Amino acid sequence: MSATQMTTDRNNSIRGIDLLQRKAETLRSLHRCGRILVLPNAWDAASAKVFEKAGFPAIATTSAGIAASMGYADGQRIPRQQMLDTVARIARAVDVPVTADLEAGYATTAEEMRETTERLLETGAVGLNLLRHETTSRRRRVFPSGCATSGARRAARPFRPAGNAPRSSGSWCRRNRCSRRNAPPQ
Repeated sequence: MSATQMTTDRNNSIRGIDLLQRKAETLRSLHRCGRILVLPNAWDAASAKVFEKAGFPAIATTSAGIAASMGYADGQRIPRQQMLDTVARIARAVDVPVTADLEAGYATTAEEMRETTERLLETGAVGLNLLRHETTSRRRRVFPSGCATSGARRAARPFRPAGNAPRSSGSWCRRNRCSRRNAPPQ
């Protein structure tokens, strides 16, 4: 590989990281308390484009919709890589931020969650929605409380700035802290 090609690849990589950072910051700002955020759930690139054209400022994916469109039942029955490939197609199809519904993160440990989050970052999605599956089925995984978010935070750590300044990372776990107590007065 020539020095020119290496420089071009590096510049493209930096631009890609900058774009992800801007999308992540936009998504985080949309989650501020006091404003209702409606996120349509896309199941493929075409549905995501329709939602973007309709004016939605961000788009979520639907694990059930993606699974069903591929012939799987909901509940992490679709293989993780197939889910991530679909999320990548959705994220590439639109200019608005995309947050991914990855059910229980395809993980039973913080390390597995870190791996899922790192793979999610590669798709171009900038948000991660996690659900805790409560079931005895062997196919559905259950993770201990806090396990998934700690793995996701570790994976996103390289995207945090130096010092204590909180800033949106390439992927982050949202916990809704809005409540009637801290909501702005009406």
